[in-house]
Amino acid sequence: MSGKSVLSQEEIDALLVGVESGEVEAGTGLSGANMEIQPFDFNDQEYLPRNQLPVLDTIHQRFVRHFTISLYRLLKHTPIMALGEPKLIKYAEYMDTLDMPSSINLLQLNTLAGKMLLVMDANLVFIAVDNYFGGEGRFQTGRVSAEFTPTERRVIQLIVDLAMDDLAKAWAPVAPLTFDYDKMEANPHFVNITTPSELVAVTSMEITLGGGGGVFELAIPLNLLEPLRDRMEPGMPTMESEDDSSWRKALQADLLQARVDLDSALVEIPKTLGEILRLQPGDVIPIDLDDCVSLKAAGVPVVKGAFGIAKGRNAIKILEPLSHERSQATGKSTGANYE
Repeated sequence: MSGKSVLSQEEIDALLVGVESGEVEAGTGLSGANMEIQPFDFNDQEYLPRNQLPVLDTIHQRFVRHFTISLYRLLKHTPIMALGEPKLIKYAEYMDTLDMPSSINLLQLNTLAGKMLLVMDANLVFIAVDNYFGGEGRFQTGRVSAEFTPTERRVIQLIVDLAMDDLAKAWAPVAPLTFDYDKMEANPHFVNITTPSELVAVTSMEITLGGGGGVFELAIPLNLLEPLRDRMEPGMPTMESEDDSSWRKALQADLLQARVDLDSALVEIPKTLGEILRLQPGDVIPIDLDDCVSLKAAGVPVVKGAFGIAKGRNAIKILEPLSHERSQATGKSTGANYE
């Protein structure tokens, strides 16, 4: 045995003196018999803190709100999106879950110097193309091709462009990320953005459009989020406290495009059923026309006007809008029904 691995007699004597005098505390060594040894694999990332996932979920909730509006404007169908919670899975295992063909879009994150995946399954692509060209998904045919057509790729590109803009808006409270489109692959085996053992955070969304739908997924390697660890701690601003002006503007714009029927009653005469049954040809019902009439939308009085003739047609000249209180009063006097 080498002398370097054995204490000299002088060192042993000094140690014993130190223990007896109390300068060296005894019993501080580790005893393997009294300890529970746990194996640790430094190549395994399952130990990484998961407190970033709730923040990532909040970001994706914000993304869903923006993306719902964007898809409606593009496809003219209101999408129903069911957002799942982010899950950690090894990259190789995740790629094995993807079918072929799938629209696997690689997005470059310029700020973080890495790539993430935006994945749409074939069913979602087909129904989105059908909706884009005015269909309602009633005539769907089976597909056996392993590649998407140029038309399908064009619609995919439009959707991905919208998604990149909405992702930037969703990430804005955490970090000013920008996204660039890299390329699209239909075969999962041709996509490689990280090592097979690297963990990725995968968020799935079920999107239902007119006539059907499919799965939309975002996959981000965890090593990409490492520079944002401090910013992704719980406690970031919630969606309820944000001034989401774009959502209100989009909702207002859509409401202003809603079509409503306007109608107005010149006079209403209460009669019993017996009086109506006794009416005979030639009977005269006296009426008194009011100076003003109310114009109703969906049965609710909205403006006050005067009946007249314009360009040879019956018309109502609008005099003033009716407030909520006056609308209720006018509605009660004319027999309007309120639910």
